[in-house]
Amino acid sequence: MKKGIQTFYKSLNLKDVPAVLKIYILIALLSPVLANEKPLIIKYNGELFFPAFTSNAYFPIKDSEGLTTNERTESIDWKNIASEFILYAPVSWSAGHSDLENGNYVSPFAKQYFIDTNGDRKELPFSKRHFLGTTRSGEDVLAGLIQGTRISVWIGFASMFIAGIFGVLIGGLAGFLGDYKFKVSRITVFYFILMLVPAWYYSFTIQSGAITACFSNSIISGLLRLTLSVILFAFILLWPLLMKTKFRTRNYFTRKISIPIDFIIMRIIEIFLSLPRMVMILTIAAITKPSVSTLVLIIGLTSWTDIARITRAELLKLREVDFINAEKSIGLGIKAILFKHILPNITPVIITVLIFGVASAIMTETGLSFLGIGLPAGTVTWGTLMFAAKENFMAWWLVLFPGLAISILLISLNNYGKRLS
Repeated sequence: MKKGIQTFYKSLNLKDVPAVLKIYILIALLSPVLANEKPLIIKYNGELFFPAFTSNAYFPIKDSEGLTTNERTESIDWKNIASEFILYAPVSWSAGHSDLENGNYVSPFAKQYFIDTNGDRKELPFSKRHFLGTTRSGEDVLAGLIQGTRISVWIGFASMFIAGIFGVLIGGLAGFLGDYKFKVSRITVFYFILMLVPAWYYSFTIQSGAITACFSNSIISGLLRLTLSVILFAFILLWPLLMKTKFRTRNYFTRKISIPIDFIIMRIIEIFLSLPRMVMILTIAAITKPSVSTLVLIIGLTSWTDIARITRAELLKLREVDFINAEKSIGLGIKAILFKHILPNITPVIITVLIFGVASAIMTETGLSFLGIGLPAGTVTWGTLMFAAKENFMAWWLVLFPGLAISILLISLNNYGKRLS
């Protein structure tokens, strides 16, 4: 395991990561500190508070008569708090927050206003401006871009991590076992065929109501419930192998035959590829509860096929090369060959495919967000910002800035992938 982690880390070749991509990742990690309407630090009545790092918390406010009331941090107008010291984020607006005084598509270059404590309408100071303009409801575009960066980077890398696990395992199984290495007795095959329908009935048909109910609550609970059914299904079919059961039969039934694992997996992949990926994503997203984690799983579980095919191809190629055969001839174990020779040779190729997959996942997320699918209502992303421009084609900043953010990130990811290939 340690050898595999070291190989993976070396294959990433972090020195070749473009500076622009590093900036995007840094923005994603620091987004709550970069754009937040709540102060990072505030000193009030001699005490220090950190409102930006708490949610649904209470803040003690003294009125003119000296009475203290606790108010939620989300409902406080921090700009009118008489504090001893206050430090805001570089962008003092939160994504999704509506500034009603600057609604109805205020451009980056237009005058922007606020209402002071006396009820007078004054021009916003430079530090409080909406530097990239606002939407129809007065939401800050720059704050939305920063939150969109966090969501896109998270979905892109997390979904490809899931796709990588599934793709490498399935493709590795097909490439390593091939069509002739996995052998079982004929009676075991007959048992599989005989028990296939009962196993499916007890594992999935009877449990379909519970699985559907779990998926309606959240995709995590649904996947856990589905995993239990898969484990039950596999146990019913594989218990002769797991328990090493020996059937007392004639020689004809005890003779072992090869199971074409590679053929079966490749046919499953071909069936999977024959289904339009976007249609699958839209269908799954329509029947599950919208959330970022749900979208990560949906994109990840529909993106593993290319990784599986490439992993299989690399293993088939390496399995018969001279130095692998030489290691086998001197008695080196399968585990040692796998981690010392095969894994270091296929890891760079897999990582390159994953990096290109991240770009594809980000494009998928942006497209779904533009359509209003997959994420909870009110979540601000690059796609939702661009969608807001359809109501006012003169609001060029709603298309230009998210479009630039998407293009620059995709170009940097593709450049990184090319450097690794």
